[in-house]
Amino acid sequence: MDCIFCSIAEKKSPAFVLYEDENALAVLDIYPIKRGQTVVFPKVHSDSNFSHAPYTVIENTLTTAHKTAALLEKKLGYDRTFIVIQGLGVNHFHIKLYPKHADDHESLKIYLPESREKEAVLKELYTIIKG
Repeated sequence: MDCIFCSIAEKKSPAFVLYEDENALAVLDIYPIKRGQTVVFPKVHSDSNFSHAPYTVIENTLTTAHKTAALLEKKLGYDRTFIVIQGLGVNHFHIKLYPKHADDHESLKIYLPESREKEAVLKELYTIIKG
């Protein structure tokens, strides 16, 4: 299996490791859209599909992400950190951290939808899911 995150965890590939504990790593994202954008992933390989990830992997990786977010905010002067639990690009469970200043009004489309969904569409989805 060719997994870049496994390779980084095994110290076979270089990375800018910002934080590491017994369960996970936090490294600077090499394709950032925000200064200080970071990727947090477990040291053990786990499928990137969120609904398939074991609870321990989710919990441990989220704990590392929480600690890393505090580090980014303190060292880079950010006010908050948004997270996205990824399932794209690399098939290894990971969380992306996006630091943000309070007065930073750049739009990250995933956080700022352009319009509210129609009530009928929501009702239809609700009916399908709750069935």
